[in-house]
Amino acid sequence: MGSAETDILLTSTWPEGVCKYSPEPMSLDPTSESSIVANVCRFLQPRYHFAGLQGFFHERVPFRNHEVLRERPKPVTRFIGLAGATAKKGRWLYAFSMTPWSRSPLVDLNKQPPDVTENPWSRSNVAKATMDHGEETHQAMQFFFDLGDRGKERGRQARGQRRGRGERRSLMDEGLPLVPSKHQRTTGFSPAVTPDSCWFCLASPNVEKHLVVSIAEHMYMALAKGPLTPEHMLLSPISHHPSSPTLPPPALAEAQKFIRSLKLFHESRGARAIMFERNYRSVHLQLQVVGVPSHCSTEDIKEAFEKDAKFRGFDLQEIPESSDLSQVVPMGAPYFYVELDSGQKLLHRIHNKFPLHFGREVLAHKCLLNVPERSDWRACQDGRDTEERQAAAFRKMFSPFDFTLTD
Repeated sequence: MGSAETDILLTSTWPEGVCKYSPEPMSLDPTSESSIVANVCRFLQPRYHFAGLQGFFHERVPFRNHEVLRERPKPVTRFIGLAGATAKKGRWLYAFSMTPWSRSPLVDLNKQPPDVTENPWSRSNVAKATMDHGEETHQAMQFFFDLGDRGKERGRQARGQRRGRGERRSLMDEGLPLVPSKHQRTTGFSPAVTPDSCWFCLASPNVEKHLVVSIAEHMYMALAKGPLTPEHMLLSPISHHPSSPTLPPPALAEAQKFIRSLKLFHESRGARAIMFERNYRSVHLQLQVVGVPSHCSTEDIKEAFEKDAKFRGFDLQEIPESSDLSQVVPMGAPYFYVELDSGQKLLHRIHNKFPLHFGREVLAHKCLLNVPERSDWRACQDGRDTEERQAAAFRKMFSPFDFTLTD
């Protein structure tokens, strides 16, 4: 029985850490968990793993057995913990139907269900745990960037420079380069940036509310600070969420509604809506949507992103249109993401430095919007009166497409 063709694994104890990344965290008896069983499961990659001894029934959502964008898809593992046969509560019997590996088409074996999660014992996490020497610095809880010594020093320098200048931050496309503390890794927030002090949480007094053009129940839309065009919009959650994979389902659904509405708006004006997101050195999700004239084809726009990325020394990988970021990016991992008007999706997993204005710089290029002078928002800010007029003008133009006015 090899690691590539295991249908069922039966063990008495649960594998240690199997609930990591599960949406249903639970308290387990550590004496009924085993790191040895975890290693066996990680090696065999069974399609089903049954275990007991915890004394209750639990069916974990499936987890993947390959590294997205690095390995070919593999069958997922479904873990089921069974209660004891004499237990008064909890299922001790599990009925299911399964075609053996040897008789299953490869395309069926490798299907990834919508609720699949990252592998609890992925190689990257195992390696990181080794490097951290037991510190609680799991990749899944790092919302910002690498915590190596150089990263920490850069964070300290950046904070010192920012405080020294006394600059007022605003609703914009560059986030605070923070180094997470132990408190932040536990709560998901930095002591320096909380929902009350965040520049993007709508309830915060720091938000420049004159830029807001539409508000739904969970998401809002605002004019970008120093926009590429007068129709350059930001979509952000009302509550504090750092990236798309962290959005609750209702907020994600509203974000998609806004994007669909903006696509229709730009189509009516002879343009293509391009959306991009940078989850790197940012504290609050910002989905940026910009209209590009339709004389620029979708392939032209895609090629511009890919060529610029290659010139800078990294690749943009195309991911399936049916997938969402929570399926291909571990929670908290930094990335850059583009969604074209056709629905094509491009992704770069950030492992080193990344140009903060990459998305703007590509779209501002002379072959697309031809506004290179606006590639950096700081160089093209308008006064408050101009911003208020632009926001009001867009609000009026967008109103026939604004679902918040009709739902």
